[in-house]
Amino acid sequence: MGLFGKKKKAAQDEAAQLAEQAQQAADAAGYQGLPVQVPGQVPGQPQPYVDPSQWNAANAAGQQVTADWQQAVAAGANPADPAVLGGPSAAPVGPDDAIWQPIHGISVDHYAQIVKYAQMQGIQDEYSIAQFAQQHYGIAAETWNAAVAGWVERMGQSMAVGQRFRQVYDAT
Repeated sequence: MGLFGKKKKAAQDEAAQLAEQAQQAADAAGYQGLPVQVPGQVPGQPQPYVDPSQWNAANAAGQQVTADWQQAVAAGANPADPAVLGGPSAAPVGPDDAIWQPIHGISVDHYAQIVKYAQMQGIQDEYSIAQFAQQHYGIAAETWNAAVAGWVERMGQSMAVGQRFRQVYDAT
């Protein structure tokens, strides 16, 4: 067994020991909750202790999401549409829909092109992209930032907006 194999084995042993200690503490506290499967956890191995108050809060939140989804579907919403759970809508958007109207004179296509050109120059952060838009396109930083915020909000309303942004960005 090489050095890395020994270190891996030691880490696994330590993790198993810590899991056993946590389980003993849970047993000593009289914890009777449902076992929690941690991603990557091997079934049949000791499970980590989860504070019952955390489990109850998570369970209540999950039940609320389920109830909201059921209510939206009962009202006629598409059950597969992320908008049912508060995400962006997957519903098709017509070309004359108001969601495509430019924000402060900046269309989603122009927004995508400017971002792409800035990133091609190695510019990554929002502040520098706003400066790039001002220097190269004459768009005031305040106007640019407001337009970006508006387009991000619209992307949160409709997946079509984000898809259009990506199409133009990739084609530029």
